[in-house]
Amino acid sequence: MSVRWRCCARRPPPTSCARPARTRRSSRTSTRSRMPAKFTVRVEARFEAAHFLREYRGISEPLHGHSYKVEADLIARGGGLDADAIAVDFVSAKKKLETLAKKLDYGCINDVPPFTEVNPSAENIAEWFARELQRAVDDENALVTSITIWEGPVNSVKFQPFP
Repeated sequence: MSVRWRCCARRPPPTSCARPARTRRSSRTSTRSRMPAKFTVRVEARFEAAHFLREYRGISEPLHGHSYKVEADLIARGGGLDADAIAVDFVSAKKKLETLAKKLDYGCINDVPPFTEVNPSAENIAEWFARELQRAVDDENALVTSITIWEGPVNSVKFQPFP
């Protein structure tokens, strides 16, 4: 027996916490059966891209680039786990997010619809990722709860489609 637990082994468990044998639940299911579970899965992708804002405070910004990181938080529509104890498939969600990031990678974001008409601000890019990723994961019973766009290591914006 470990020295760390020796003091506890000498004392009987408190009687107020003990349950009758017939109602005792296994430790594996006791927490899940008493409170609803909600699991959030986070996947990320990176891309390099240039952009400029049109008419930003009266002038157009010069073309410049960023090392972007996009983080996506997803939940299962029911909030819990499927029969395989999975909330949202990491591999599938990450592939779909990376597919979207590749549309912007090593190019000018202003040349990619809808950014030919809409300013490619971090806010609009985050909203675009949320909308497009939601379309991609609809068949997997998943919901996109937030998208965070990082323009480099310090500045980011988080978009939550559902308040």
